[in-house]
Amino acid sequence: MSGGAPIPRQSFGRSLACAFSGLFEVLLHERNAQIEVCVALLVGAAVAYFRVSGWQLVAVLLCIFGILSFETMNSAIEALVDLASPQQHPLAKHAKDMAAGAVLMMALGSVIVGCVVFVPKIIWYAEAFGRQAPAPGTPSFNVSVLLVMLAFAFALWAFVMRAPHEKS
Repeated sequence: MSGGAPIPRQSFGRSLACAFSGLFEVLLHERNAQIEVCVALLVGAAVAYFRVSGWQLVAVLLCIFGILSFETMNSAIEALVDLASPQQHPLAKHAKDMAAGAVLMMALGSVIVGCVVFVPKIIWYAEAFGRQAPAPGTPSFNVSVLLVMLAFAFALWAFVMRAPHEKS
């Protein structure tokens, strides 16, 4: 540690503002995070539509927030590696690949949880031919439709925001 002046601590409010700034940075500039938010909204629609149990909801929420957390950490690691090693270096590549691998592992785990939660419900609904499905106008149906619409709106927003910045 250097012998310089101590770094002053920032207030909790300032720390929270910095954290939100980091989240918005990821959502505005990271394509994978934008895709993950769209998928999370669609999964939220499925949660509402299929009326999952409390523990299933907890598992799904942990997966959603885990994926977004890992993606945020991956973006931070990539930015730090780019800062520390602007030129290509095998160790920089390894660090970036390992961070991306962590996101992939979380995504695979989330797919497994999604299959455990939703596949039996989908099979049951298919066998019942939809007789027990939430009807239009019910709260679970309305929340499902709202979340699907939000997912498509977010996807459209992400596409429009990204379009002018894309390089050919």
